[in-house]
Amino acid sequence: SRLSSGKGISAKLIDDVGKFPVYGGNGLRGYTAQSNFFGECAIIGRQGAFCGNVRYFSGEAYMTEHAIVVCANKDNNTRYLAYLLGIMKLGRLSGQSAQPGLSVKTLAQQDVDMPPLEQQRKVAKILATKKIELNNKINENLEQQAQAIFANMFDESNTTQATISDVSLNVTDGVHNTVHDDPEGEYLLLSCKNIKGGSLNIGTSERRISRDTFEKLRRRTKLSKGDVLISSVGTIGELLLLNNEPLNYEFQRSVAMVKPNPSVVSSAYLYESLLSNRAKLINSAHGAVQQCLFISDIAEFPIRIPQQDILSEFDTIVTPMLD
Repeated sequence: SRLSSGKGISAKLIDDVGKFPVYGGNGLRGYTAQSNFFGECAIIGRQGAFCGNVRYFSGEAYMTEHAIVVCANKDNNTRYLAYLLGIMKLGRLSGQSAQPGLSVKTLAQQDVDMPPLEQQRKVAKILATKKIELNNKINENLEQQAQAIFANMFDESNTTQATISDVSLNVTDGVHNTVHDDPEGEYLLLSCKNIKGGSLNIGTSERRISRDTFEKLRRRTKLSKGDVLISSVGTIGELLLLNNEPLNYEFQRSVAMVKPNPSVVSSAYLYESLLSNRAKLINSAHGAVQQCLFISDIAEFPIRIPQQDILSEFDTIVTPMLD
């Protein structure tokens, strides 16, 4: 249904943080305040060192003129098409010039064998599941390394005692259940059930809300990249570090949000510190029938403030691992 490049954007409008990711010929370029795409697609790098690279994308973003956006029509599955394009070695189609380039016209003329739609869906589901399993193993290994580095670098000799509120700009909870659902809404209202094992898990039955409701909630919570989330009801103590700007979801009251003060601690340090003290955090919960962590419990939870030079060294090593 679509096979075309995105549009140019000034480098001045791209930053390290922002509302929407910006994709170019070599992948993610940064973030910006505007978008020109919403939905799911295959992104093909049209120019640059990684010309012909393919990635599957779902969400809202800005696609530049160096990215080719491919969306399947109603008779085909976009995720399947992305996987198929990914093994076609599209870089071979680029011109033999100093700056490799992939023509949309050339790409459009390539033959592809597409099985029936239901078979495409099955294959895409299997491959997505396998990729998730592999990513989970990689993430688990990296997290073990990050925890080992944290334990090795920080102790009572180079840290001082404080509380979460001392190192945070804000400690709050998600929105109440009075929010009106919109079955056709493009935005999601998630809960503690969506946080597990340090990852954000989204299925197909989450509550949906309208764009207007989403924008109102965003103004209240000010949820952003770098925040640390804690499941505070039910399965308490699950932690999530937001490594990307949350583009299409907000959280219900069962999730607490901690926004670290960057002049005191980093997001990576706060997350690893809470993870290393997760058992103590869980033990501070209340309730006989249903366990609950109050915002006051989290705000008053003890944490140690590191020396800035050691913190900087820690961030240099661990932040790329968490990303």
